[in-house]
Amino acid sequence: MILSVLVSLLVLLIAYWWASQGLFDAFIHFVCVVIAGALAFALWEPVTVGFLLKGGGFDGFAWGMSLGGIFLIALFALRFVIDFVTPKRPLMPRWANLSFGGVLGLLSAMLSMGIILIAVGHLSTSTELLGYTGWHRSAESQGRPNQDEPNSPPAILMGFTQGFYNSLSGGSFAPLVGNATLASYRPGIAQDGGSLYRDSMHEGRGNSSLSPTGFTIAGFYYDPKYSLRNGSVGAYAVLLSFKPESFDQGGSFSLSASQAKLIAPVDGGAITEFPIEFSQEKKTDEGRSMVRYQFNTDTSYATLGNATAEGSVCLVFASKPFQDGKNSAKPTMITIKGLRLELPKPDADALALGRAVENAGTKIQIAADETAPVIPANELELDSSLSGMLLSKNALPGTLQENGGSIFTGAATHMKKSKDAKTDIRNVFQDSTQRIAKLKISKDSITDLYNVDKTRKIAAKVGFAGVPMLVDTKGNLYEPFGYIWVNPDNEEWEIYLEPPKDGFTVKQFLRAENAGHIDLMYRLPFGVEISMVILRDPSKPLTSASVLGTATLKVEGRSSP
Repeated sequence: MILSVLVSLLVLLIAYWWASQGLFDAFIHFVCVVIAGALAFALWEPVTVGFLLKGGGFDGFAWGMSLGGIFLIALFALRFVIDFVTPKRPLMPRWANLSFGGVLGLLSAMLSMGIILIAVGHLSTSTELLGYTGWHRSAESQGRPNQDEPNSPPAILMGFTQGFYNSLSGGSFAPLVGNATLASYRPGIAQDGGSLYRDSMHEGRGNSSLSPTGFTIAGFYYDPKYSLRNGSVGAYAVLLSFKPESFDQGGSFSLSASQAKLIAPVDGGAITEFPIEFSQEKKTDEGRSMVRYQFNTDTSYATLGNATAEGSVCLVFASKPFQDGKNSAKPTMITIKGLRLELPKPDADALALGRAVENAGTKIQIAADETAPVIPANELELDSSLSGMLLSKNALPGTLQENGGSIFTGAATHMKKSKDAKTDIRNVFQDSTQRIAKLKISKDSITDLYNVDKTRKIAAKVGFAGVPMLVDTKGNLYEPFGYIWVNPDNEEWEIYLEPPKDGFTVKQFLRAENAGHIDLMYRLPFGVEISMVILRDPSKPLTSASVLGTATLKVEGRSSP
């Protein structure tokens, strides 16, 4: 509130001042502001990255001081030169001075205050500035940044400044060589200045900057079939390795979803996306392991705690926003805490992204368990059927959706087989590059989630948060995407092709402990061979997983042309 009032008064005061100085002076000042702002944005990144970011305490102020300093120095220099070469001013009618001079003064004030606000927003300080927050993350927004008070004076001024210079960078101020415009290479400067840049731990007091030597890009991956925990499919992932010099003063590293952005330049702007998932490295007595999480609350941060050596973080982005019809484009850049970096060509190996998330890109090694039983072929098989359920296109229960005779998303409970069903829905959708595998879970199955085996007690060791995962001969992990519960006691079926409230966990599957069985479903690419089934709590290191059983399931075939 205080910032909004202060900014409004300053803008009005500046506009009145230049109106009183006359149209010619107001015009000269407006031209100087425009040129000084263009120079500031053009030199902002080269100066900051090339001269100011050194890994020290000043880094937190480098971006803001650089932008504000260049703008003010350029503005004063231009005014000095213009005033020197134009000592005399032409006389204008009073009405022209007050009207047109006032408009030009208002534009100058809006651009000047917009640049200063963006600069101040890039200083490492509290996320709240004199009552103004700008943007925030919350559980209601599923951890994604949302704008507060978009019509407040600071938001309007920063948005106007961003739009003005975005237009100039693509028009009369466009670069002579290349297409590196402000709109496409530095999108969202108003949002970053609004508070996204400062959205760090401890209400913005964590480390908000990085030096170019503080981390490296270890890999860039793309998998159009990767299953995200919010139920969507398709992802990009960036594997980053952070050095101790990038850690906070307390000896730990933190990164919020607001401080990372994947960028795909397009004509007139860019497609940008914040990460929705991440995995972070944890060191245990058994060695290194990556643990997967979601950016789904305001307290979700990727962290590396008390490390004395490099640590890895893998950021996962939904790929769908980059494939939106006419505006589709492939991401080529990423910004991390203000620092923009070019990305390598994405690794399109169908299994590489999963390895990056689960084990920092290296092959996953799971210790053999000689006590693990063999899972028979009839309990782990390739099968996309509905496990005996009959469905019709015109009477799909719950939120289930179909396409071409196959259901592909949604959920439905307490379904009963209808004799009148046309059975024009026959299976779960599987595309031409993969097959669906079903793992049978019941009190009588080898996959024991109910501690029937009193000696091994795998479910008791791992806990209710354990998720049954498949492991192939190369060490790649496969998480379930859905399940079908067949309950013959009351002749009901339950289908989930999206994550239920408790996820695909032991807790969710307790419903089948004394009633029927569950067919847990996985999507497997052609050419893999499943060798074991493990139970793992995704919030804990992979070394804490236990082997439910060994298996031999080959997925043969090849993709259709």
